[in-house]
Amino acid sequence: MESQLEIREGLLKQRDKFGQAMPSLMAAMGALRDEAYKDGALSAKVKRLIAMGIALANGCTGCTLIQTSYAIEGGATKDKISNR
Repeated sequence: MESQLEIREGLLKQRDKFGQAMPSLMAAMGALRDEAYKDGALSAKVKRLIAMGIALANGCTGCTLIQTSYAIEGGATKDKISNR
């Protein structure tokens, strides 16, 4: 069975392949993502934690892994992620 990190790496590789095949689409998707997750009424970190919760509720392993990574990159701590 693959580890969570191996699954995440596989997802990132697939994203990169998609980006090579369709760079303009990936650029547009990236711009949309950046706009959606930028600080506003809610911080980017809070938005990522919400997205992580939605991914968990929907049982999407890949989504959960990626959103958790983004939340950590955005400054979320282990305590915030585990809701302690």
